Amino acid sequence: MDDAAEEGWGMGQNRESDIESDGKRFNSTLLDGEIRAAVRNLTNRGQSGLLAPDDIDSKTGNKVINVLQAKHPEPVIPSIDHFDHYDDAQEGAGLFDVLDTLYYEDDVAKAARRLSGGAGPCGVKSQQLKDWLLRFGAHSEALRVEMGMMATWLTNSAVPYAAIRALNAVRLLAGNKDPGVRPIGCGEVFMRLLADCDHTQSKGKATTVCGNVQLCAGLSSGIEANLHAVRAIFPQSGGWEHDEGIVEEDDEDVDDLPDPGSRNDPLVDPGADPSVEHDRYRENTGFGATLFDAENAFNKLNRILMLWNVGHQWPKGARFTFNCYRHWRICIVENKPGDPPTIVHSKEGITQGDCRAMSVYGVALMPLANKMLQAVPAAVQPWYADDSGSVGEARHSAACLKFLIEYGPQYGYVPEPEKTIHVCKKQDEPMARLAFENEGLDSVNFSRGERYLGGFIGSGASKRVWLEEACAKWTYAVERLALVAGKYPQAAYAGFTISLQAEYQYVQRVVPGTAEFFAPVEAAIRTLFIPALLGIQANEVDADLRDILSHSVKNGGMAIRNPVGSAEHVHEASKAATSHLTESIVDPSVEFDICTHRLKSAEALKKAKEKRLKREAAALAERREGKPAVGRRDTRNCHNGYWLTVVPSRLNGTDLSANEFRDNIRLRYNFKPQDMPSRCDGCGAKFTVEHAMSCKKGGLVHCRHDTTGDEFRHLAGCALGFNKVEREPRIYGASSSRVRATHNDDEATSTPPANTPLSTAQAHDLTEERGDAAVGGFWQRRRDCIFDFRITDTDQHSYRNTEPQKCLAKMEKEKKDKYLRSCHEQRKDFTPMVYSIDGLRGREAAFAEKKLASHLAERWKKDYSQMAYYVRVRMSLAVVRSNTLLLRGSRNRQRRRPLMSDGSAMYDWLTWRD
Repeated sequence: MDDAAEEGWGMGQNRESDIESDGKRFNSTLLDGEIRAAVRNLTNRGQSGLLAPDDIDSKTGNKVINVLQAKHPEPVIPSIDHFDHYDDAQEGAGLFDVLDTLYYEDDVAKAARRLSGGAGPCGVKSQQLKDWLLRFGAHSEALRVEMGMMATWLTNSAVPYAAIRALNAVRLLAGNKDPGVRPIGCGEVFMRLLADCDHTQSKGKATTVCGNVQLCAGLSSGIEANLHAVRAIFPQSGGWEHDEGIVEEDDEDVDDLPDPGSRNDPLVDPGADPSVEHDRYRENTGFGATLFDAENAFNKLNRILMLWNVGHQWPKGARFTFNCYRHWRICIVENKPGDPPTIVHSKEGITQGDCRAMSVYGVALMPLANKMLQAVPAAVQPWYADDSGSVGEARHSAACLKFLIEYGPQYGYVPEPEKTIHVCKKQDEPMARLAFENEGLDSVNFSRGERYLGGFIGSGASKRVWLEEACAKWTYAVERLALVAGKYPQAAYAGFTISLQAEYQYVQRVVPGTAEFFAPVEAAIRTLFIPALLGIQANEVDADLRDILSHSVKNGGMAIRNPVGSAEHVHEASKAATSHLTESIVDPSVEFDICTHRLKSAEALKKAKEKRLKREAAALAERREGKPAVGRRDTRNCHNGYWLTVVPSRLNGTDLSANEFRDNIRLRYNFKPQDMPSRCDGCGAKFTVEHAMSCKKGGLVHCRHDTTGDEFRHLAGCALGFNKVEREPRIYGASSSRVRATHNDDEATSTPPANTPLSTAQAHDLTEERGDAAVGGFWQRRRDCIFDFRITDTDQHSYRNTEPQKCLAKMEKEKKDKYLRSCHEQRKDFTPMVYSIDGLRGREAAFAEKKLASHLAERWKKDYSQMAYYVRVRMSLAVVRSNTLLLRGSRNRQRRRPLMSDGSAMYDWLTWRD
């Protein structure tokens, strides 16, 4: 709800969609760094906005403010028997006996990078604080130091609550669940920053404490492992097709039905998960997956027991938690302008919106989860925060629910049997009903399929309905992105690849057999989104172009994956990455080890990436067979796509205009830029891409030179100091042996020998040639280096039969033959910086960028890999921006009038006073 919190309440009302204004809002929000919020606002998905305090709750019929007050109950004092026993809870034992945790300005800077969301009660937004902390040099550093000291104070001391009461206040918002209201606490951005600092240092201990039981405490791929564990012991939940020995008559004849005794065999049922190693399904047991639902889970959690359990199980995060929750929290509900706010006190539970909420909640309920596991060991019990469940025979699931009803309320976990759902086959429902009724649970619901943790478990028919609805929403989202891609192509591309694509790929990872359902999404991508992004017709997106666009950027593509083709691969990768965690959940004999899980996860993801890159490399090899021009273009595209991988940001200067983005995309895939004039306005020649990149009329080629040189000089100044960077240094000095030789007409293009002596008569013939930059101490200390830039079109007619890298190497050699000896005579180094128009770097330029990155890493105290990527992106952006300048810029320059051409003529400027 970050985007909703940014805007405030009153967004739940419907309004007519205006794509022009929506596109502007989308682009602005995305350039401010809120990518997910921008995409979800544009596509109208996932939420109905916020409700005003005077609105009526669609579920209860009460005013929203009354519902918010009811969702913050009075505190409950637990009895002494409700406190769990810990070995360290001895008389005199310190509850917070841990080493102090210190936070420095670098820790605050890392936390600032992750800030997001709207403003708290004080009105300071996350982007404002992020700018204050990162973009004002020494002042920002001083502020980071102060915030680090405050984080250290809150983490290691029992601070006076009066000192942080205002800082601990939140702005209470009413999220529209439709039906229902979800209370959301938008805390002070300063407290969110401090909490993130603490959580970054302490969450590892919380993850270890929760282990493979409560998977909401930061364990990688934990939520995916829960879904894979459910299907491991209940393979039919992947989408069973056979129920009561009956299949749809349209699909199969009665004579072809499987033997009733083999109906539990997932190899017979085409919708079941093929893995049978841990299959526990048994007929006539009511076997299924029971999904429990707790009432107002986060706000009803018993705060005293939460602090007790956190203090003993998670000492490193206990002090900060104690400081935040030992007193009532002030929740401010904004009313209409001019009316005073309504104050609601949070007396129990954890504020939804707290960045530490999942870890605190998981640790607080660990005693309950462990007790239930010991009480009913026969059932697999996946937990993810308040989403708990039981998978197995119905009698075991009923025992789990009865256990939660009996022992859960003392922890503040109050299950609602009327909202509990048991997912099972129709043939197993009677036995399941009987098992729950035997425990006095008559209100449990039974279903053939339900959404669970963002995925789905159930029958094939219900899974089809759910996936069709979900894919229809994603198809609509792609269509909306296509509408804004015409005017904001870079923002639309970033929103798709970073947010929307990752959203539906999660479903592909956790639900098997989804490929066929994504055909409408792929059709929208192919016929709407890609044509709008590239500015081409839908019929121009053939199979070859669609395939290359699905490649990663380093293999010549744009990472616009084909959801139909990638579904199976990402699902298998997810199962492999969570294999150890899944096995430890379903098999008690497998001891969970967090290091083993992380190693296996990293290894599986690495293998999946290698397989994908091999498939892409094989496709590229097939593409270039018998097509040398295509091979050369693909080779360039594999090395020059850094500008596509950057996140567009207004403050970071990484945003591109629509023309800049689309021109370079079309050049990348061999399309002529749009709306090119027929004739050059500078020389009158036929205007082609080749001519535009080389025509020197109007000085645009020189401007391109300056643009790239300016970027390099700025980076060099940041790395070594701007006092060491010189603009346009002389290449030939007074002692140089190079002269401008006078030749006859037929030798006009020849180069004089390198050892031509300098005579007195030739002293006035010294050339005034200059480099683009001189940087002191670049390659060696106390030694300058001159850099000279050249950007060339490797698709020119004379280069079309030469490999791009060989073209760049030839130009580097030409420059070194011309200038290197003269620079050495002056005890200077010389480096030619040669690029192609699509950003391909020459060998010398690549070495220079790496050296510049190492200087930046040393100066800014960052990792070399991070700075190497930064330098490549900045130089790549400079090159691609200059391409649009040469394609779109005017070469028809105003000639100087013969009146006053410089300032000296102003001495003859007379006034009445003169």
